[in-house]
Amino acid sequence: MSRWPFLVYAVFLIVTVLARPMPPGLAAVATIPALYLVRRHTVAAVAVILAGAMLLRIDYWGVGNADQLAVTEAAIRAVLDGGNPYGRGYDETLPPGAPFAYGPLALVLHAPGVWAEFVASLIVLLLIARERAWLTLAWLATALVPVALTTTGTNDWVPSALLTAGLLAARTRPGVGAVLVAVAAAVKPYAAAWFVPLLGYAGTAVLVPLVATTAVAWSPLLVWGPGAYLRSVVMSLDLHPDSPHSFNVTILRLLAVPATLLSLRLRSWEGMVTAGTLVFVIVLFLDTWVSIAYFLAVAPVMGIVAEQKAKKMLAERQVSAQRA
Repeated sequence: MSRWPFLVYAVFLIVTVLARPMPPGLAAVATIPALYLVRRHTVAAVAVILAGAMLLRIDYWGVGNADQLAVTEAAIRAVLDGGNPYGRGYDETLPPGAPFAYGPLALVLHAPGVWAEFVASLIVLLLIARERAWLTLAWLATALVPVALTTTGTNDWVPSALLTAGLLAARTRPGVGAVLVAVAAAVKPYAAAWFVPLLGYAGTAVLVPLVATTAVAWSPLLVWGPGAYLRSVVMSLDLHPDSPHSFNVTILRLLAVPATLLSLRLRSWEGMVTAGTLVFVIVLFLDTWVSIAYFLAVAPVMGIVAEQKAKKMLAERQVSAQRA
């Protein structure tokens, strides 16, 4: 590990601790000298970073009050009572009356509540470490926003873990990658932004896994009714106010159509990942409402792409310099 990831880790960790100087966070400061001592040993360095990440997340446990997990828990109770989780509003939301508008698998994978997000965030960090994207790892492990969003009640780390794992697996095992991306979309449908880019990248090899996994994962709608799910989506759109994080230019969301079609022509892994991210951003961030937590879905894999591209360019420059 070079000095830059270490500096990023140290700076963001200190800033995050200063924002909330509680015992777990203060204990995390001890990982800075520990990381410096083991910076040349990959496994030890990753262990130290994960320790710091866990302490910071524990420090911020319960800070903030998002309602995504609360509405999911209410929907789970509705199912256990024999009801339909879709097509209705829940009093547990802020403001009351918002629906459960996520995929059916959210009812299973988010059943542990905040713990699911906590564990998923660590899985994402491990995936990033495996790719040796050290700057991305240091930032997502310690920066205030990704740390705080882990335990506020948002629900984006679980689909992020599935999406990141799926896109990384697609490089060598496209079928496995397609299954994981389809599972991610059955937790939060925004992961479907990568369906068509995956087809462009891997061809028909991913068509059956995508379709079959999607059919199985969404099969509960055969009982609860597609119409009930669509009512939840419409209710969610009607209840959400304008967001300061969105560009609020809904007409430009139509650009997602040509962007999706053009992605069919991409054959590189980096191009596929970037194309899906572009569609994701166009559809979500040009709407009237967007959650800042959405960036957790794309930051890990795009950070990996950016760092791998930077390393490749640096290596090519070094080769050119040696030849000169």
